[in-house]
Amino acid sequence: MEGDSFQQDRKKCVEGDSSTAYVSLFTVYGSAAQLEKDPLREMLKSEDASARKAAIKAIAQWGDEEVVALLAGLLHDRESAVRCAAVMAVGKFGALAGGHLQTFKTMEAEDSDAQVRAVSKWAVKQIGDSMLAQHDGGISAPSVSSG
Repeated sequence: MEGDSFQQDRKKCVEGDSSTAYVSLFTVYGSAAQLEKDPLREMLKSEDASARKAAIKAIAQWGDEEVVALLAGLLHDRESAVRCAAVMAVGKFGALAGGHLQTFKTMEAEDSDAQVRAVSKWAVKQIGDSMLAQHDGGISAPSVSSG
């Protein structure tokens, strides 16, 4: 059963005391909203880029406006993989991320990493499309997916 596998994997991560693996496991299963928020906020400050990236992906599943404000600072992370994850997470919020549109445009044009530039281009489009749809009365709030 899938649930049994999840519990076994979760137990392995907890026993191994690998918070990054633990958070990643919950994120893969789409269950990151079950995790406590304060430890995830602390992981954003980790020296370990993989921990910061795992925390970003988990926090993105919260699906609330706090995500945009919380992750905005990581748009300028020293590690390109972290910047990329932050752009994806914030960009999913469409018009709610509109305050970062210029940042995304700058990243699209100037970031040293090609993947970050490509994801930033996607985020600019997401925000623009969402803002246009809201302006046209097509939607009242962005749809946020966890994948």
